[in-house]
Amino acid sequence: MAKHFEVVIFTASLSKYADPLMDQMDPKGFSKGRLFREHCSFINGVFVKDMSQLGRHEKDVIIIDNSPTAYMLQPECALPILSWYNDMNDTYLKKYIPLLIDLSKLNDVRDAIPHFCRNNVIEMDLARQVCNQIFMKFDNKRMPQYREATKKEPLAVVDKTRPPQRKHSENSRQSSSHDVEKDQ
Repeated sequence: MAKHFEVVIFTASLSKYADPLMDQMDPKGFSKGRLFREHCSFINGVFVKDMSQLGRHEKDVIIIDNSPTAYMLQPECALPILSWYNDMNDTYLKKYIPLLIDLSKLNDVRDAIPHFCRNNVIEMDLARQVCNQIFMKFDNKRMPQYREATKKEPLAVVDKTRPPQRKHSENSRQSSSHDVEKDQ
């Protein structure tokens, strides 16, 4: 996926536990960043992955997570996924690849995701249709071919030792969800 996106692994786990695991998961270094619990916002007793703190335009950000709580600040950027429980035959994430490639061609992922992702469930057939409709809306011209991660500045995450200050805008919204965290 590094061909289409700047891949960042963001977990609510502590770095001392997650970093060695990430070394095993990504030995070739496709991921350009690693974020841990210390980069999360602590809101109402849960750790939340606030995408507005990444130093990236939210129109370009997609979070894939098994916990709706993790992305409750930006559900319009979220693709939910089932939890993984040490099943080496689980290839569910690979089913997302065609959709992710389609989304990589959009100018703003938030134009598509809310139309096919409802109640923390992706309607995969509808997702591809929504992306195609957005392509058609622009006279069959593809959006900028692929995002070029190499041209992006390094991640600049806000210092979490200070209380988080949430930017308020009309595009920001919150959704309630259950508290389930996964060590990715």
